[in-house]
Amino acid sequence: VILALMVVSTFVSKITDLMIQLQRITNEKTTQAHTLRIYLKEHNISAQLSVRVKIHMENQIKRMQKQEAEAKMLNALPKNVLMDLHDEARSPALISHAFFKHLSFAYPR
Repeated sequence: VILALMVVSTFVSKITDLMIQLQRITNEKTTQAHTLRIYLKEHNISAQLSVRVKIHMENQIKRMQKQEAEAKMLNALPKNVLMDLHDEARSPALISHAFFKHLSFAYPR
């Protein structure tokens, strides 16, 4: 019975910690959006430009979140697999240049 109470209390504690972290993230996003709205209003920015700024900021946040998620995923890969992944992903752009094309044929991965 005591062990079960300890397990349940640990579980509840973890859930509480996660909820607090989620609330902090939400509060941070809300604060940033509020600061942007105040700036736009105080500087008499037109509605059309305000919408463009807000859309850009939302897209930027999404890009950053995607990059953070990708970075976490890539950090979990072994170094040799990560190097192969980068090579395959980046080589098409690099081999468009004659020097790198020659280098990739002379020293294949």
